[in-house]
Amino acid sequence: VKLEGDNPSLDSASYAVLAAVAYEALWRMKIDKGGILGVYGLGMLGQMAGRLGQIEGLKVIGINRSATKREVAGKFGFDEVVAPDAEEIKAAAERLGGKGV
Repeated sequence: VKLEGDNPSLDSASYAVLAAVAYEALWRMKIDKGGILGVYGLGMLGQMAGRLGQIEGLKVIGINRSATKREVAGKFGFDEVVAPDAEEIKAAAERLGGKGV
């Protein structure tokens, strides 16, 4: 990953590494465009994974116990954001055209 400038900050470099980890996971899953990605845990890495999934054309369900983190994911435009409850996750997947989890 090429960072801008001659001497990128450690902060910039650390974000690039996190983005690379999230992208590697998406790449290994090989989800077809239009498929559904569930992201459990909406901290920094989960938020990045969800955004990268959206860029790749996936429908994203964000899952977290924290209402605050779910709110942030909603502001980022995740397609569905739910608490970690099997019925809520299943319903979210069905709303996105999936057949459940």
